[in-house]
Amino acid sequence: MIFCALIVVLGQVHLPQSLANPSVSSEDNTKTCTLPPYPHNGLWEVVRGHAQPGDEVDISTVIKFRCKEGYKLTSNNAYVVCDHDYDVNKVPECGKLCPPLYSSSTMTLKCIDRNGQDIKCSEATDGTYLSYECAPFHETPLGYRKNLLCIDGSWNYQPISNIISNDKFKGESRRFLGDIALLQTKDIIGLSEVVQPVCINNINNIFLHVGDIGEIAGFGLDETGKPSQRIRVLKIPYKYEPNCAAELPRDWADKYHLPDKMCAGFTNMSKGICRGDSGSGLVFKNFEDNRYYVHGVASLAPGSKGQCNIQQNSLYTKVSFYFNFIDKELSKGYLEDCKLPAHPEHGQWVLADGRKKEPGDLVASNTVLKMSCNRPYRLSGHPVVHCDAAPSDMPVCERTKTLCKDTNSRTIDCSELSEGHLSYSCSEDYISLPKGANTVRYCKDGDWNSSAPLCLKKIEIKDNSTLPVVTPIPTEAPPPTENSTTSRIKVICTYASWWSYEGINPEDMDPFLCDYMVYAFAGIWTYGDVRVQDDNLDIDRDGRRGLYRRTTDLKLKNPKLKVILGIGGSAASNGSLFSDLCRDMRKIDQFIKSSMWLMKEYKFDGLDIDWPYPFPEPYDAEYVWERIHLNLAASAKNWMEAGISKSKLVMSVAFFGRSFNLADKRDHDLRAPITGAGPGVDGGFVRWNEICLNYENYTSVWDDEQKVNYKYKDNAWIGYGNKDSIWIKGQYVKKQGFFGVNVYPIDGDDVLGKCGRKQQLLKHLHGGLGNNFFSYYRYGIDKIKHKIRSPPCTILHGQFTHS
Repeated sequence: MIFCALIVVLGQVHLPQSLANPSVSSEDNTKTCTLPPYPHNGLWEVVRGHAQPGDEVDISTVIKFRCKEGYKLTSNNAYVVCDHDYDVNKVPECGKLCPPLYSSSTMTLKCIDRNGQDIKCSEATDGTYLSYECAPFHETPLGYRKNLLCIDGSWNYQPISNIISNDKFKGESRRFLGDIALLQTKDIIGLSEVVQPVCINNINNIFLHVGDIGEIAGFGLDETGKPSQRIRVLKIPYKYEPNCAAELPRDWADKYHLPDKMCAGFTNMSKGICRGDSGSGLVFKNFEDNRYYVHGVASLAPGSKGQCNIQQNSLYTKVSFYFNFIDKELSKGYLEDCKLPAHPEHGQWVLADGRKKEPGDLVASNTVLKMSCNRPYRLSGHPVVHCDAAPSDMPVCERTKTLCKDTNSRTIDCSELSEGHLSYSCSEDYISLPKGANTVRYCKDGDWNSSAPLCLKKIEIKDNSTLPVVTPIPTEAPPPTENSTTSRIKVICTYASWWSYEGINPEDMDPFLCDYMVYAFAGIWTYGDVRVQDDNLDIDRDGRRGLYRRTTDLKLKNPKLKVILGIGGSAASNGSLFSDLCRDMRKIDQFIKSSMWLMKEYKFDGLDIDWPYPFPEPYDAEYVWERIHLNLAASAKNWMEAGISKSKLVMSVAFFGRSFNLADKRDHDLRAPITGAGPGVDGGFVRWNEICLNYENYTSVWDDEQKVNYKYKDNAWIGYGNKDSIWIKGQYVKKQGFFGVNVYPIDGDDVLGKCGRKQQLLKHLHGGLGNNFFSYYRYGIDKIKHKIRSPPCTILHGQFTHS
């Protein structure tokens, strides 16, 4: 037998000074404090005194805060002292308590409040984050939520989007007639070992017999009066209505035992559903077809001393009585709950199943639409979508950048051109390359007699002696060969998927500007499995394509692109997860199996292990937590001196800036004193697309020594790499002969073109690497061209006539 001894060390208990000694020091007796208002859902009182909000009190006065029932102080300290640090705006608040949750034999709960402190999950208030781990041999099915958030007194379980009640229900005033409702969830409920379907069809033709045993499952209180952590099942007999009425209190039965109710339960056996929730409904097995049917929904039972009487039968609302109501609402609420969208401008859609429908007609939410465009327009995204796709996921018809005309001056699809010749001119703001070249091209058997027609956008370089000299895009870019594309410096683009909530999606990015796309991030469970970071965002659900699939779909546009799943990073908040994984072969096995499944299911080409702990990333070499001056060149030199080959090194380039608050707004030069992080998120993180759009009126300075830019205004200071800085970093990588350069995050670039050209930073990086990004467009299209039996000639940016 094992005994656990609790050792308590008694010592001094430190109280606020005024409680221990209420006297006031002579040097501070002139200072007073203004008492704060009462907190919402709470009160305060002056210890050993009386006062009201707004009163002035002497120094060393102590205030004790407390909350109403159902609320809890958000601070661990209920006392506030009037002293030199007193701030009337910084006092405890009362947060609404969420329903208590407890660890059990099947799971371990962990709760962290909004201040980052570990707390009991039975004392959770607004902002508390709950995570849990299943016990050995238990698991959470893939796609299910692994955490909960306490919001305004409720845990954010699977959201209910609609409650459909019966029109007859008016509560006590109508004796609980029509006590039945349907819950419509926002997401489809997945089936598992503990969640199984139950039938309601044919319920009018299935009759119960006295003594038939039904089952009802749910949560509630156990025998000790504590909340149950396991689903509990109660088996109870169906009772003939007259017999049940005779067992119930007569006056109560006459009032509530109406025709829409059925009776089941025990008398004087301490078995009932009084301490449970409504649960699964009362289900009976039909032995004729071996199916389970729900016959009743828990309604009400007699009371005893203000509580439900567990010694009595209970009444259930008959499902058969309201079958027409249920059938009608299910048909209306699910089968046809999606209004077909308008046809895209310059295009149309048809239903994949061939049915004839018009915009505005109601169909099932998972109805598949096939989109197409009129010539010379092309779809901006995937041609197959579901009816309930978000508006941002609906492709639109965009005019092709290249216009081709036949001998009759009719606009044609450029892909139809396989023989003949073109005379072309470039659109405004574009130039023909090479300069002064003949603008006539002949196409035969899918090949041009010389280089393909090529128009490049004009690039203006400011004449500013304080800026670095930037090499313009080469005037002639020979078509890349297979060897040149495989041996050139690789560009790795890391996609911070959570910015999809800000409207930046995979379809917005040019897949020809990246050799590798890393999807950031997935996490790891403590038992080794790969953890989906955001179920609603990442994976396919309810007929909608998740970001995993939409990102790997970029390979349909650029077959040379490799899409990698990043594991770790911000999704591995516990720095020991990787260490623990590497020490346990069972966890490694789980990691491999789950990784392989995810890669196969969503067509990832590999994994990127982002194990940053305990060191910062190279693009964060200078930040508020660091006092040692580091730089990229020094980091690269250290790796090479340690024996690492250049062909294995990848330099990271930040498409974001770091902001700081200046201690003195007049001192804004480099190495000026700061007081902490400035504007932005996560301690001063500001994306470049935010800098160019929202901080345009800041004073901009180029630091020629470090080859970077910074901006300042008032007390705010932002350091970042602008287009010229990014170009120089590309030149550095090329000169060093590294394997490649990693961009983080690619969605920090101006992907949507709000500040000018789309993805300007990434294109300038290609310029510094010596790449002509337009040649990669052509390379990608040419590779697809050779797969076509009658290959077309390819042209870019211009007006063309064909003969």
